[in-house]
Amino acid sequence: MKKLHLILTVVCFILLTGCGSDDNASPKSKINGIWEAYLYIENNQEYSMETEEWVLEFKTNGTLVDINKGRSRVGTYEVDEDVLTINLQDRSYTYRILQLESQKLKLDQMNGRQWAYKRIQ
Repeated sequence: MKKLHLILTVVCFILLTGCGSDDNASPKSKINGIWEAYLYIENNQEYSMETEEWVLEFKTNGTLVDINKGRSRVGTYEVDEDVLTINLQDRSYTYRILQLESQKLKLDQMNGRQWAYKRIQ
């Protein structure tokens, strides 16, 4: 009986601790890091961005660095549920977060344009 109780305790412990993941992390904490665009989608047409330089760095303090074709801009960002708002010096952008995983980010600008990013750091 003691052996059965010990086995059940160990199994419960493994199940409870082994199920933890980043799925419960907030979108803001999951988006932190450096992302490189690799795919642009407009009106269901896919375009490779492998030859373009488009990098977004989301910092933990809410600031953002946007590097596009050698041009660097600094701004801020906010994440509210599945909506990402980016505020740069010249304008603001609002995106719906379609996918946010450890290595993949897909954003929809809600105008027929989408971007797919891969985490590079």
